[in-house]
Amino acid sequence: VTWLSVAHCGLKPGCAVALGQLVHKLPKLDELHLEYNSLRNSDVEVLLEELSSRHLQHLFLSHNQLDDGALDSLRKFLSVHRSLHFSVGQSLFLSVDRSLFCS
Repeated sequence: VTWLSVAHCGLKPGCAVALGQLVHKLPKLDELHLEYNSLRNSDVEVLLEELSSRHLQHLFLSHNQLDDGALDSLRKFLSVHRSLHFSVGQSLFLSVDRSLFCS
């Protein structure tokens, strides 16, 4: 499995541990769709930790319950995964620009 979509699946806050366990079992995963769920900052932090050793190419997080509190986790993740294409549009970020994450 190289891509996984759990978009529009009704993922609730706190599901990150179970989702992280699933992702851990997919060593070739390079695209992950998590749009249109109810993920919160803490969920994204847990997932990014699980994904930190992966060569993920695409990560889609739009339409979740994220706010500026998730920026530090995303910034750290993107500093290592510079080729990652990601989408966080329509979350609650005040401004989303890759330059916010990587210098």
